[in-house]
Amino acid sequence: MVLTPINQIASEATKGEPTPEVGMGATELCWSDRHALTIVQVRKRADSLKGEVSAVWVVRDVAKVKPGKTIHNTDQQGDAWEITPTPIPTDLNEKLALIARATCYTKRKNGAWVRHGESMKNGGRIAIGYRSEYRDPSF
Repeated sequence: MVLTPINQIASEATKGEPTPEVGMGATELCWSDRHALTIVQVRKRADSLKGEVSAVWVVRDVAKVKPGKTIHNTDQQGDAWEITPTPIPTDLNEKLALIARATCYTKRKNGAWVRHGESMKNGGRIAIGYRSEYRDPSF
């Protein structure tokens, strides 16, 4: 039996991922939980002719349980959450204040988006292009 290296698995998971843009959705991937995010700033690589994005700043969206729904005793919570994306302000001072409270994630050599300053192996990760919320009721 041939084992696939974890870096290859992580890079395969990001294939076909959209190019990050301001206002686009993202999802923070925790152990069993997921949290919806909005991208508020992107930084492109200075040495890239293709304009590849090397870092994104994200803020957490508001996620509330829909009326009549529950997150307990259910395997699928997808329809239980009402996610309100974070609006991107047009006023410069408001935008700077939003970016100041944002968390930075950088794209690593294996293609994964990892929280800035953390290791590629154990750092917090996000997925780009969709918003998802899930809170494990067993905790």
